[in-house]
Amino acid sequence: MESYDVECNEYEYSSNLEADTHHFDEVGLRYVSDGPPLERATSTAGGYDLYAYSNRNGEVIGTGIYCEIPPGWVGMIVPRSSLGAKGFKLKNTVGVIDSDYRGEIKLAYEGFTPELGDRVAQLVIVPCWQGGATQMVSIDDLSTTARGAGGFGSTGT
Repeated sequence: MESYDVECNEYEYSSNLEADTHHFDEVGLRYVSDGPPLERATSTAGGYDLYAYSNRNGEVIGTGIYCEIPPGWVGMIVPRSSLGAKGFKLKNTVGVIDSDYRGEIKLAYEGFTPELGDRVAQLVIVPCWQGGATQMVSIDDLSTTARGAGGFGSTGT
């Protein structure tokens, strides 16, 4: 494979990467809770706090939260850092809640077991690409960048 030597790092189609943000302005995040309300700890917090509402066999924590995330957005579930220091880990590292999911948000976990009522994770809502994908014939058809195929620490050296 040839080395990449390109001056420009701008993505030529960046204007197409806009999220359909008007859904949040009109609808907002809708939810139902069997337990605590879905709230942020502070007005500028990045995510909504999720609490341990139920615990099945020390493997899955139920949050009691059922939500309706607008199309064009996705919910990312991340554990609280203070629990990570105690050994609490989500089995899939980061959970993804799609906009068409309507079931309870549950956390498959391992390590430290929090008490019922503890804040365990945050639901962070982020824009999600809803466009299509075009399969190219070969890797030579992909555009070149300064980084190229460099991975695993290549930008930090």
